[in-house]
Amino acid sequence: MMNKVIEMVKLIKWVMALVVLTGLALVGCQALNTQKSFNVSQAQLQKLVDKNWTTMAAKLQESNVTIAAPTLRLLPDTQRIAADFDAFVDTGVLGVKLDGHMSVSGVPAYDEAQGAVVLRQMAVDKFELVNAPSMLDGFVKGQAQKMVAKKFGTDVPVYKIEPDKLRFAGKTWIPEKVEVAKDHLEITLQPR
Repeated sequence: MMNKVIEMVKLIKWVMALVVLTGLALVGCQALNTQKSFNVSQAQLQKLVDKNWTTMAAKLQESNVTIAAPTLRLLPDTQRIAADFDAFVDTGVLGVKLDGHMSVSGVPAYDEAQGAVVLRQMAVDKFELVNAPSMLDGFVKGQAQKMVAKKFGTDVPVYKIEPDKLRFAGKTWIPEKVEVAKDHLEITLQPR
């Protein structure tokens, strides 16, 4: 009789252990299907823009626009990333040369083809001219808007996501959402 009780206790222990392990396995599997996220600091973004600036500046130089390296700003209220810089524009019209301070911004989104966070909906937020009559401000801002759209296009890459950041536990993940916070971007991943 005592042997049967001992065997029953052992059986109960094994059943309990199996239930616990099954529960842990289910929790682990569920964790693999939940969203994950990582942050990219404003300082990291600024370093990447500084590193790639010569390519961007060369595109603008083709349109007689010279720009100093930009300073990035994160705009969480509007979910945009902005860049401020000094610009010099040779209009080619009657030898008119304009210089001033320009601010452009775009909405960050993930572009799978580029494997990068890109800026879309690029806009010239401000172009303050130093040496031009104020009546030209609206016209120049409109022309600058056209130039930015033409030269930068719609998908300006700002952060390349390395493929290893998109693989975890044998799964491939894809950025689902890019949110702008005060001092970083939060990139939320979803399993594919």
